Order: sequence, then structure tokens, then C-alpha cells
Amino acid sequence: MSAKSAVTAALVTLACTALVAGGARADNGSPGDFYTPPANIAADPGTILRTEDFVPAVDPLGLAAAATARRLMYVSRDDTDRPTAVTGAVYVPRTPWPGPGPRPLVSLAAAAHGIGPQCVQSMAFDHPIAVSLTPSPDVSVGFEVESTKMLLDKGYAVAVTDYQRAGGVQAYLDRVAGGRAVLDIARAVQRIPGIEVGPIAVWGYSQGGGASAAAAEIQPTYAPELPLRAAYAGAAAANPLVFLRRDGASAGFAAWAAAAASALDPQVRQAIDDVVNPEGAAVIRQVGVECFGGLVAARESHNLTKSGRPLLDEMVANPVIKAWLDRQQLGTVAPQVPIEVHGGRNDDAVPYQTMVGLAEQWRALGADVTMLTDDAPPILPGTAVNHSLTHLTDFRPLQWLATQLGR
Repeated sequence: MSAKSAVTAALVTLACTALVAGGARADNGSPGDFYTPPANIAADPGTILRTEDFVPAVDPLGLAAAATARRLMYVSRDDTDRPTAVTGAVYVPRTPWPGPGPRPLVSLAAAAHGIGPQCVQSMAFDHPIAVSLTPSPDVSVGFEVESTKMLLDKGYAVAVTDYQRAGGVQAYLDRVAGGRAVLDIARAVQRIPGIEVGPIAVWGYSQGGGASAAAAEIQPTYAPELPLRAAYAGAAAANPLVFLRRDGASAGFAAWAAAAASALDPQVRQAIDDVVNPEGAAVIRQVGVECFGGLVAARESHNLTKSGRPLLDEMVANPVIKAWLDRQQLGTVAPQVPIEVHGGRNDDAVPYQTMVGLAEQWRALGADVTMLTDDAPPILPGTAVNHSLTHLTDFRPLQWLATQLGR
């Protein structure tokens, strides 16, 4: 069996297993009309464009019993200050807030889950696993359902952004777009009638850790009126190039970055077109409309470029693409609130030293930084098991957050 066939077989197996278990949706993966943005957007960041209540169709963790749920579309601004429509979801516990003052709001930035339009986490709350078998096998996983439930159990309201998009493609790795989406959903929740929230924290792991960190960095200048009290940044890829190089020769995450940057910036799109061959162009289009199926991680990325060199090497060698990647680095601006950096010593996706380095950079700038390390031993190195387990099994960040929010 070829590597590509093995990936396809694995996705089909996962799809069938999930469907038998009743925890998945099988369809063409297309989002509904709620997710179609207005033709013209002229409003301040945080303005609500539409909302709808919903009850999760598949709810293994009991979110519906624990909280009310509402999808929302709100206004944010991209890194060129153009207004853009962003979707997300907000959960509010049904029980009264037991702490002092108004209920805190946690703005949660999701871990990587795919950059196609059907991969949004606000849809994943309905179906933790969503499967489509055409035009090619693909699966979307609601990674943040568990995190949301843990935060709700602490009494916090939780808002989860779907991140900014350009032409339907998520603004993957874009520091400013990610941070603004996280802050603007908090602004939007403040405007929903009947929801009263007080202090705010931002929270994220992996891709979400980067977005949470970016939000903490830009909040003093972008959203100074928000009562931000704390930030948690788990496994944040502080330097995208270091993270993408960890992906090795496979095309997966480098192709995600290429697809996102191409959608966001016409100059980068032209530069990408200059370095990829027809197969590479097709792969980049594919990852832009799919979730994990589109990672095509089994492909050797040198097959995607005109030169025969790995895709990331060609991206770094091009000054336009390299400049875009450099703009996404974290650690040059000090957050003005306490921030916890969390990472696994044996993380096999985001190198641990980049997280330590981020904490040291912020401290040198005067930030109040806590470094939390997960010392779990290596488990199946190279499979991202350690990366995932730190997120799913190390609950100490919740204790730290409670000290910052008064519970």
C-alpha cells in the first residue's frame, strides 16, 4: 500500500468507527448559511452581525446540560485593518457564578484542526467528529470540546473563535489576525443581551497557544478597554520556522502556511506560485478546503516545487514569503497581564526550547511570566502523542488560571 493510500485508509477507518459510535456527522462538510458573511462589513471590532442558539447534536460530555450555547458572527479586523466577519461560539454555565463579582469570560483559541471552511470549531461542538468522503476522505475533530467543558466546570463563560478567514481559508499562523479574533469575540460577548461577564482571560494550546500569546501581546494597543486579567499560552509556536521545520520533509503544515498566506496576501500568493509546480499548486488548493485529510503529510514536499527542493526551503529562500513568516514571530512585545507558558519537555510537535525561549524573551521585556513544564517521558516519538497528552492530561494550568480570576 502506498503512503497516500495508507492515509486514505486511516481516514476511512476513523470515519467508519466514528459513525458506528454515533459521534460523527457524515456529509459534504459544507457549513450552513449562518457562516456566509455579509457582502459589506462596515462596523467596529466586536460588533455582532448575527447569533443563533443551538444544542449540540452529539454531546458526549454533557455540554447542553452544563451551559447555554450560542453561535455568533462578529466583526474583527485583519492585519491590514480591513473589517472582516468571524464566527465562533459562546457557552455560559447554567449555574450561578460562585465567586465574587461578575462571571469571568475565557476567550479560548483552538488548537490546529484544519484550515478549510468546514473545519470551524463552532460546528465541531455539534459533532465532535465530522467526516466527508468526497471529493477525498477528510475528517474534522472537535479538539476543544473537552477544554471547554473543563472551563465551564470552573464556572467560567467560554467563547471560542473560529479564527479569521480569507476566501474561506483560515488565517493560519497569522499573529495579528489570530490575536484580534481572540480579543474581538470577547468584545462581542460583552454586547450580547442577557450575558454579563466581568474579567477576561485568553487561553489556548498549540495553534491556540500562539493566538492566545498574540492576543496578550496586542491587547494593550488593540483592545485596551477589555478587562484582561490573564493569558495562558500552551505549546505556542513562538517561531513558526522552527515549528515548520519540525514537520521535516512532509508537506503538511508548510502547505497549510502557504495556503493561508496566499489567501491573505496577494504578493505572497504570487511568490508561492513562483516556487511550486502544478502538483504543489494543487496540494495547496486542497489543504485550503480540507481539514486533516488535506494535510497530505505522507507526501515528500520536494515533489511540490519547481526546483525539487523541499517546500519550506523554497518558501524561506523567497524574500516575500520569508518576510511574511518573520512577521508571525512572538516574543517581541511584553504582555501587560500575567501569562503562563506551558510546554512538554518531550513535545514532539512544538520544540520545548522554543517555549522556554518565549518565556525568557517576555521576562527580559518585563512581563510577569510563569513557565510550567510537563515532564512526561517520550511516548511514540514523532507521532505528536506527547504534544497532545500535555494538552489533555496536565490540568495544572486550570489551577493557575483560578488564582488569576479569583477562583
